[in-house]
Amino acid sequence: MPHKIPRQAPASGTDGIIRVVLLYAVFASLWIVLSDKGVEWLFHDSAHIVLVSTLKGWLFVAVTSLLLYGLMRRLLGNMPTASTPSTGSWRWLRVSLALVLLAIVVVTAGSMVGGYRHEKDKEVARLEAISDLKASQIADWIKERDLDGHFVQSSRFFADRYRDWRDTGDSVSGDMLKQRLNEYRNDRLFHGVLLLDEQSEVLWNSEGTGEALSPDLQAAAAEAATAGRARRVGPYLDANGRPRLDIVAPLLLAGDHRRPVVVLRVDPAAYLFPTLRSWPVPSSSGETLLFRRDGGDVVFLNEHRHRKDAGVMLRCPLVGNRFLAAQVLQGVVQPGNVIEGVDHWGVPVMGVARAVPGTDWFLLAKMDQAEAHVEANRDALWIALTGLLAIFITVSGAFLFRQHGQLLFSLRESEIQAEKLRALQLLDAIAENSGDAIYAKDREGRYL
Repeated sequence: MPHKIPRQAPASGTDGIIRVVLLYAVFASLWIVLSDKGVEWLFHDSAHIVLVSTLKGWLFVAVTSLLLYGLMRRLLGNMPTASTPSTGSWRWLRVSLALVLLAIVVVTAGSMVGGYRHEKDKEVARLEAISDLKASQIADWIKERDLDGHFVQSSRFFADRYRDWRDTGDSVSGDMLKQRLNEYRNDRLFHGVLLLDEQSEVLWNSEGTGEALSPDLQAAAAEAATAGRARRVGPYLDANGRPRLDIVAPLLLAGDHRRPVVVLRVDPAAYLFPTLRSWPVPSSSGETLLFRRDGGDVVFLNEHRHRKDAGVMLRCPLVGNRFLAAQVLQGVVQPGNVIEGVDHWGVPVMGVARAVPGTDWFLLAKMDQAEAHVEANRDALWIALTGLLAIFITVSGAFLFRQHGQLLFSLRESEIQAEKLRALQLLDAIAENSGDAIYAKDREGRYL
């Protein structure tokens, strides 16, 4: 008598696989969004964030592995025990497996892209904060230097001593003027002081050298003597190749038309350059650059942090390059927005520029794009490994599921064959031990 084994409808298995896919996708998406937000909210130190992100990646691997194991075990446990492993019955498994793998690949790729965007946004926010901080520090420092110039400009003591010395030949007044200017230099931490007469000729130099004035300083001194306004000159390189920044202050109370001028000399290497050179967090490429426009060129006023050989006052044309500073000065990118381009050595960089208040300077905080992507690359590696692990677990589960089905079918077939054998043995025993005639009928009642 033929025995028919009922076939399982593939729809129920497909529904189970789809549930596994959806649960994994929802869990992975929520983990990525909520865990990153949690790390940002709880931690602010970069070292702690790196450590927690690594632990978070390991925890994600462990949790998703347990989740997939539990879901696949539950799915296998709910499968009927008498399904026939025919070609058609396994077609749905291959389709469902493809859906699961596609979902894992999509979630993994989306997580990697999201990780890169998150790390880039974090680095951009850091560059914005650094550029704001540095621009504010330099603006405050410049404001103090300008106030020093205004003090000298409006000082009656300096003006009276100058007039007594120059008009009456009182050398005591001249010595007193030089002494007080020298004391003011030491008190306000200026590098030197120059005293110029109404024709912008040097009367006294606190450094004791006969250094010739640069053309820019001569022009600024002549303008200040005539217009009666303090001016700032530089930074520039003097005749000896040293960087200088000068505050040119006319003695307003010492004359009506052309006035004597006091030049307060600032050494940028004492405060300005160290402030620009410092970087608040560990970085192999982060640096801040001060630059301004000079005709058709961009001039970098300080040396590069990681390129000491470049020196100061590095000059390059505005047109025909992708330098970050050139993009700002040409108006391609507005100050305060993130800029991407290359540096002087062709290295891809990103940065944020700010205008320094009260000056024609701009400050640029920048770093190599490769460094900005270091953490994202590490996170992407962990995400990729997690995705590969999920794929391995899914494929292994599908293989075990098929093996499980084939085993159940084999066991069921063995049971059926054993039952048939027992029935035949029973019938044979009855026929052997019975003296009566035995007739057999089929299901339609016909004698066999």
